[in-house]
Amino acid sequence: MNPLGPLNGKNLGTNVSPWVITPDALQAFKTHSVARKENVPVRPYLQDSGSESRDIKLQVHLTAAGAKEAKTVCKSNTAYMYWTLEQCLAQQALAGCGLQTGDLIATGTVSGPGEEEHGCLMEYMKAGTTPPRGYLEDGETVVLDGYCGDGVGFGECAGTLLPAREWKE
Repeated sequence: MNPLGPLNGKNLGTNVSPWVITPDALQAFKTHSVARKENVPVRPYLQDSGSESRDIKLQVHLTAAGAKEAKTVCKSNTAYMYWTLEQCLAQQALAGCGLQTGDLIATGTVSGPGEEEHGCLMEYMKAGTTPPRGYLEDGETVVLDGYCGDGVGFGECAGTLLPAREWKE
């Protein structure tokens, strides 16, 4: 990710929350899958019915250091993903990843088509132009949450960026 370089976009402030939702709990929230690009063949194991995506609303809230209230800076939905969660899992398994029960699976950036449907803070910050800043600052707290409908919530995944430790030789 420019300007960070390869594999540097997600190595800061990594956090995992206790989100455990069974596939059965998400069945009622199936929705239309993103239309595939024409003239691009889809492997048989990646084909779906066209209504296999999940309507999982995602939000990111940012609290500046010393601030009392958070600001919602990103909103998106897993229904915008080009590949469904099942397709991502199938691709990982067939690529030889050796998936096992208990493995963590991540979706990556989930961006929407609208101007306010950012999938990451880099999109929200637009490389320092809107708003006029570049990156997270020490002391800022980021909270990611997700939910379906009015009753299936995923809890919060929260983290505060701490200053780097002083280097001692």
